[in-house]
Amino acid sequence: RAIPIKQSFLLKRSGNSLNKEWKKKYVTLSSNGFLLYHPSINDYIHSTHGKEMDLLRTTVKVPGKRPPRAISAFGPSASGSAGQAEEENFEFLIVSSTGQTWHFEAASFEERDAWVQAIESQILASLQ
Repeated sequence: RAIPIKQSFLLKRSGNSLNKEWKKKYVTLSSNGFLLYHPSINDYIHSTHGKEMDLLRTTVKVPGKRPPRAISAFGPSASGSAGQAEEENFEFLIVSSTGQTWHFEAASFEERDAWVQAIESQILASLQ
């Protein structure tokens, strides 16, 4: 199996259930451009109950955050506390070219941004 370049527990929101509950998943991002998630580390170790997605035809988004080109010349601090208030959660989405969406939530802004950056770099690498 491919070597993970990033791995941690993230919350994943189920899209099917009516109450859209968040469940803890062990998520790994591999150098081959695949993101895998399992219910536990044990399932990951034994390669059971896992789901994988090929990041080649996906994009990663942070809800409420504009694309990088829309950031003002003054940088993120220019928006002040109003910008922070909107971003109470540490959510990010992976959206496929077919419109399928996966919702994940990290434990902190730093962790979320690290995941988004790692996923973006894998998407870029798989396109080349």
